[in-house]
Amino acid sequence: MRVRLQYGTDGLDVTVPGYHSARYPGTARVRQGTRGIVNPISVPGILAASGLALENWSGSEDAAAPWLERLTALVGPETDTREVFGLVGDRALARRGVLFDLRNLGTLGLQQDSFPGLLWSDAIYGHVTLSAAATRAIPAMYAAGWVRAAVALEATGWRLGSEKIARDAGSVARGRSIFAEKIVGTIANRQVFKRAPRAYAAAKIDGPVLAPIDASKPLDAKLPVRCADCHAGAPLENVRSIAENAPPLGRCSHCHATHLALEEWGPSPNPLIPIGSLAAKVGSSPSGEVKFCSGCHEKHRDFGPLVYSTSRLFPFDADGDGDAQGNPAADRRAGGIGTEPLLAFDVPVTQRPFSLDLAAIPDPVRAGRVGHARTGASWVRAAPLVALRASAPYLHNGSVPTLRALLEPAARRPVSFPLGAAGFLLDTRVPGNGNQGHEFGTALSAAEKKDLIAFLETL
Repeated sequence: MRVRLQYGTDGLDVTVPGYHSARYPGTARVRQGTRGIVNPISVPGILAASGLALENWSGSEDAAAPWLERLTALVGPETDTREVFGLVGDRALARRGVLFDLRNLGTLGLQQDSFPGLLWSDAIYGHVTLSAAATRAIPAMYAAGWVRAAVALEATGWRLGSEKIARDAGSVARGRSIFAEKIVGTIANRQVFKRAPRAYAAAKIDGPVLAPIDASKPLDAKLPVRCADCHAGAPLENVRSIAENAPPLGRCSHCHATHLALEEWGPSPNPLIPIGSLAAKVGSSPSGEVKFCSGCHEKHRDFGPLVYSTSRLFPFDADGDGDAQGNPAADRRAGGIGTEPLLAFDVPVTQRPFSLDLAAIPDPVRAGRVGHARTGASWVRAAPLVALRASAPYLHNGSVPTLRALLEPAARRPVSFPLGAAGFLLDTRVPGNGNQGHEFGTALSAAEKKDLIAFLETL
């Protein structure tokens, strides 16, 4: 089976009034309304799901959710359930496999008027109860396990095919170094967790959580970032030695921003020290950093399939004023991703600012006092970069046609461009189609941009 990568226009038809039914009897999930904005999604939704802890560009589906447990409750013991559905290997991979099937059947149900797909999704969400026989049978109707296996095989084949493309090896190597090592911009010290980190289990926090990326700095700080700081990996559960499981992009600090201050490191006004400030001890080279860290931390969770996404979520509201839509330019200045904040719905001007109340924690690794914060609606996930050259146009709303254009400031990106064989013209001036934001790497030289693109096109 070959899985064809294509532009993700599925779902645009919900803008046609009356084209789809609004609700099925007996199901709890409803279709999106027909008023408002529906952005195309540029990253193929079924690609290399085993490397992602969060699905969809908004991270709306989370592998940490109890989907595997729900499936087990419906079908039987976990060992039997995993065997029935082909969910083998690391338990985190099994969780992501269930998430993949959930998205696959849910998407089919929502977009193709498929009652079984909706029903199966509702069962996993806990809205209805299915018999064990029906729970086993419905995914088979959609060849869910076969599709999952074919996608894994296709992802592997894509990588092998990319390696065969005739390229300037030196340019690719330089581009990889830029991706992993060069500071390409700054970002707000804010991230969102779909669920509270494990350290806060006792607090029983319900819903998303706002947290700093670097716990040694305040939420309104700006952090210098490399491409690989956001586009790295999402580790699995099994633990392996670092000697055989080294960080795939070379540095521990791509994912770990801070470390507890130790007495032998000298006095510190803060209990946390940014790993970057340990350069004198760590050394500036990636190998020196890993060697230093592995002196105490001999093991790490398996890094798993590398799809170049940490699955980290970044709030649109980077300046913390509770409004993500009224003044997105202010959020970009504050270090936000800055991409189009109008989602699949548009909050009328008279109802803005439309904000959410979230729990706020001081450190995602170590338990601390839980506070509260208001933030503008929604967030965006660090996109996976596997098969990047086949998934244009770029950004979560498909508003930038090429990688070269993405490395230009928004003011120099194409205002409009054709999509598809029918020649549909995407106009970035239309609300919801804005091509602003993600201006990382725009200050690179022309030669550096060429090298970076050469590397990205091999992913």
